[in-house]
Amino acid sequence: MFIIFLLVHGANGYLITQFLDSTANQRTDKWGGSVENRSRFGLEVLKVLTEVFGPDVGVKLSPAGGYNDVGYVFEYFLTLGLQAELPFS
Repeated sequence: MFIIFLLVHGANGYLITQFLDSTANQRTDKWGGSVENRSRFGLEVLKVLTEVFGPDVGVKLSPAGGYNDVGYVFEYFLTLGLQAELPFS
């Protein structure tokens, strides 16, 4: 028996963390600025991956990783992800 699970690394400075982090993300378009906009990238990544690979997809986040205000964004990101029934690990 094989267990197949896709885990997206979104912690410790990887790309999803960079979008969530208000210090790293200085964008002024729909991908930066507000908490909602900074969360958009990671949520879109999860949405597309679950459409392609099914529900066995997760994202690794580290809200206590010491990266500026990511811990605050993490709560918003998790809330929206759960409402959309996206998987988390």
